[in-house]
Amino acid sequence: TQKQYGASWKKWVQYVKDQNPSSITIDFCMAFLIALHNRGLSANTLTSYKLALTRPINYAFDIDLNSDLFNKIPKASARLKPNAPPRSISWSLEKVLQLASSIDNDSALLKDLTQKSIFLTAMASGARISEIVALSRDEGHIWF
Repeated sequence: TQKQYGASWKKWVQYVKDQNPSSITIDFCMAFLIALHNRGLSANTLTSYKLALTRPINYAFDIDLNSDLFNKIPKASARLKPNAPPRSISWSLEKVLQLASSIDNDSALLKDLTQKSIFLTAMASGARISEIVALSRDEGHIWF
């Protein structure tokens, strides 16, 4: 997105100001990506920076960040620092259902009933987006 590209460009400009190189070279661009890795950024983030800077650096300095040399940096970073496994679910189904059952169907506001219905539908579908998208509704009827 434009925001991500802007953030990448801002970091690049700050790095150039801090390092004050006599010229922008392949080695300097490589050092920038390595510095990002050393700050603990993930391989996906390094790829985002590389993609955001590819055209400006190519136009200004005739350096191709899409070359095999630069494509190896995020791959090497991923090997050195693999993504953490996803955290396990840490919520209580019993507490959630207790909260849902506390909403009185006869006296609750339409907004509360709608949220309760959507939540229960999501729970019944296993929280799979493809199942929720397959949901159809008609006046007085809801079906998959």
